[in-house]
Amino acid sequence: MDKAGIKKGVIAAMDLTSRAVRFNPAVKGIYLQLKERGKSEMAGKVEGKRWKSLDGYRGLAVLGMLIINGLSHYSATPAWLKHAPWNGYTPADAVAPMFLFAMGIAYHISLTRRLARDGFRRTLFHFVRRYVTLFLFGLIGSLLTGEGLSWGVLQMLGGVGLFCFGFMFLSAWLRLAISFVVACLYQVFAPPSYVAAADMGGPLAIPSWAFILVYSATLGEWIRKRPWRQAVRFILLTGAVFVFTGFALSYSIPFNKHLVSLSYVLFSSGISSVLFALFYLGETLNLCFGLLEALGKNALTLFILGNSLILIERQLLPRDAPLAFPLLGTLGVIGISLAVAEVLERKGLYFKL
Repeated sequence: MDKAGIKKGVIAAMDLTSRAVRFNPAVKGIYLQLKERGKSEMAGKVEGKRWKSLDGYRGLAVLGMLIINGLSHYSATPAWLKHAPWNGYTPADAVAPMFLFAMGIAYHISLTRRLARDGFRRTLFHFVRRYVTLFLFGLIGSLLTGEGLSWGVLQMLGGVGLFCFGFMFLSAWLRLAISFVVACLYQVFAPPSYVAAADMGGPLAIPSWAFILVYSATLGEWIRKRPWRQAVRFILLTGAVFVFTGFALSYSIPFNKHLVSLSYVLFSSGISSVLFALFYLGETLNLCFGLLEALGKNALTLFILGNSLILIERQLLPRDAPLAFPLLGTLGVIGISLAVAEVLERKGLYFKL
């Protein structure tokens, strides 16, 4: 099919979706509520205000990614700094869920504001463009590094972002319930041999990953309306519940990032919640997150830059190099990334999709 045909197909699909919103009374009611909520926020002049705690939290995820990707390749690196080879959980296994959690926190808020400002059709186009572009960044990166059509973090984020769009038009409890049921169905019916063949479960694992985004999007929607003390208590409480539930469930369904098991998803949601609560508390106390905040403001740019530098490092160092060498190389990658983040911060340059 030529480009003109593809464009016509996309426009036709968007028109069909738009008509479904206009003529389905239940969906239309929810759409109007979201739109009015977005107008209210815009009237309060909060649209351009950055969420410092989210930037800091996202920066921590980028830093964690640089450390794990920089060191995990080498045989001398301790096991706790590498992903669990199969069942199990290490600090490295918490990084990908952190990126997804950070994306979710702002997901519903961004949706309501764009609906109020741009209407449904342009909002739909924006979200599709954003997450397809994110997916393509990951895919192109895999091809350029010789990994072929592999499945990485960016592909997972793009796929989950697209998958979860429709959930945002449901009430908070309903979207949480449905996403949990979908994750459970994935746990029961997904063929382990197929899922294990791709990193992070591949495309088939998107329904399981989606629970983290739906949960964090609902959390972001909820805490923006509450006093900070109440919000921090709620984030910590829900985080503790998910940590406990995921840990208890791991005795029957082991933690497994490769299969994106239900215990892994719930436990990771809890860990991400607790970490974000600390940043949210820090923002309310006017703490400065420094370079972490700068990293978070240009997370995608520094994600790509950092991984590119790490690939160069891997070409220079053998896998069995003494730990001191990859450690120095990783510190160098972190230093360069932080320097670039600081320059971009001083110039007020923020690259986002």
